[in-house]
Amino acid sequence: GSFAVSSFVSTIGKSAFSLPFEDGSGAALAADAGSLAGYVYLNAGGTLVRQPGPVVGAELSWNGLRLTVTASLPAEAGISGYTGKPTCVSLSGPVAAGGSEYDVTSVMDGAFRSCKTLASASLPGVEEIGKESFYGCSKLVSVSIPDAKSVGVKAFARCSHLSELDMGGHLRTVSAYAFFGCSALASFDGGGSLKTVGSYAFSGCSSLRDVSLGPALATIGAKAFASCPIESVDLSPVLKTVKDQAFAGLEFRDSGGSVLAHTAAALRGHAFSGSGGVLVAEQ
Repeated sequence: GSFAVSSFVSTIGKSAFSLPFEDGSGAALAADAGSLAGYVYLNAGGTLVRQPGPVVGAELSWNGLRLTVTASLPAEAGISGYTGKPTCVSLSGPVAAGGSEYDVTSVMDGAFRSCKTLASASLPGVEEIGKESFYGCSKLVSVSIPDAKSVGVKAFARCSHLSELDMGGHLRTVSAYAFFGCSALASFDGGGSLKTVGSYAFSGCSSLRDVSLGPALATIGAKAFASCPIESVDLSPVLKTVKDQAFAGLEFRDSGGSVLAHTAAALRGHAFSGSGGVLVAEQ
């Protein structure tokens, strides 16, 4: 028979297996996670022999994209770059490359950095968006990554034409400078799982008016929304930290008109709306 050891196995006990392991050339393998994880093994006469499979770190190409294998069981890859002058990048399920099928689960650091032709990206299944992955994509207008869990540092910074953004409902972290200077972005919906918005994450988003941060948000970093002309925003009841000048340029008031401090204690659990830089708590 055969069995698989997932790429995500991190520990294998000393007496977990009674049979010895070998690689395909007959060399002995230690029965630990570092040696065994990510492969299928076939019982050949009492010895468990590793079978060929995707190699983590291997580079592949698919439809003008460069992929890097990030896990072998299950077979997963990240987008690490591109060739040519792409205008649209889209996924519709597993991709076939190098003789195997891969789930594309990440856009790796710098993958599309400063790509001047990319106008849209539709990437269902992608969960991790690496740092500077779309930095400076000046023609990027539309992004849909509905399974995203994290947006890395400067991931979309200086995407000055980005106006259509769908991050789905699984997002947990928006890192520092993630959308810095996205001057065409008018709204942001963080879904129901967002916990952290990093420093300067939306600073300089000069069209950002409607912000939905959801019920789970705990931390808002320094100057996260500085210089944003926000007209509506909801702040979760579990908000713990609002760092310096997170909402620089805005004034918050309670429903009676009294000015509120820019602290978690004063702002948490309220939805605010208004105009001209003055936002009043809704009753």
